[in-house]
Amino acid sequence: MAGNSVDEVARRAGVAPDYVHRLVELGILTRGDGFSPGDVLRTRWVESLERSGVPVEEMAAAVRDGFRFPSWTCPRSTSSRGSPTRPFTS
Repeated sequence: MAGNSVDEVARRAGVAPDYVHRLVELGILTRGDGFSPGDVLRTRWVESLERSGVPVEEMAAAVRDGFRFPSWTCPRSTSSRGSPTRPFTS
């Protein structure tokens, strides 16, 4: 099953499609068969941090150096206790 398109991620994250392309070019987002719901959350998070003054290039460097986004940015269908989790939604 294919994931979300660039346009869909941009729409859900409230950014321009060029911003999503930039995050892919910088290695912050990766694109396989499409983007996941976690990619929408990561895009929102990165954009928020950038608006707060954190340069996106520094975030990209952190990702290259091994930084992993928190697990809550990658929604799962169930928590470790077996109950459904409720990730942020648009």
